[in-house]
Amino acid sequence: MSLLTLEGIRVSLEGRSVIERADLAIEPGAVVGLLGPNGAGKSSLLRVACGLQRVDAGAVRLEGQDLSTAQSRWKARRMAFMPQEGGAPPRMGLGDLVALGRLPWGETGQTARQHAAVRFALSATGLVDLADRPASSLSGGERARMFLARTLAVDARVILVDEPVAALDPAHALSVMRILRDVAAQGRAVVVVLHDLTLAARFCDRLVLMTRGRILADGRPDEVLTDERIARAYHVRARWLGETPVPWEIIAHSDEDA
Repeated sequence: MSLLTLEGIRVSLEGRSVIERADLAIEPGAVVGLLGPNGAGKSSLLRVACGLQRVDAGAVRLEGQDLSTAQSRWKARRMAFMPQEGGAPPRMGLGDLVALGRLPWGETGQTARQHAAVRFALSATGLVDLADRPASSLSGGERARMFLARTLAVDARVILVDEPVAALDPAHALSVMRILRDVAAQGRAVVVVLHDLTLAARFCDRLVLMTRGRILADGRPDEVLTDERIARAYHVRARWLGETPVPWEIIAHSDEDA
């Protein structure tokens, strides 16, 4: 049974179609990568999935229950969302901010900080030594890991993350993707918006490629990331280089002559 299902999703904003007839089923144990150019509808689809974006048509089901009628606390315990922009952190310590992930469970203060999920989140993101530092003093990359740690601290069955590696150096980007991979291996479902095709191909079980509000392809990385589909979605021509650190070479815009 799917943990999360999106059925016939349509979204328009200010009279403009953002998502058109999107269907998606997320199984436990999988890392699903949402790919596509800027404006493809990836972040909007993720917001729909967690109930933060109203739809014109369609339904979202979490563990079989219609998300629009589910109780807020029930949803908050089963689904955790890390937005693309975490915003300026409040004036509190990093460890206390990460512990806010335990609020849906009614845990606060030291009780929350001592929870195993918070300890795991700090350790997995490499933030244990920074736990007592003011969150406002962190670098951009440290903040990105802090917001991911808060998301993990919820200990939810479904984890939705929007561009978690955008502000990270290569080493930390790899570390974050390994964390998401390990979390999924625990029987959870992870949906992650990515722009890095190499990371997507390496760490995701399944890729959903979007363009202009539609799902262009949904399947294994080798099925989705074909030269033809990369050209259709991103309007560039790419060449597969094989099992190398950077498996694609962008040759030119797809509308240019070879």
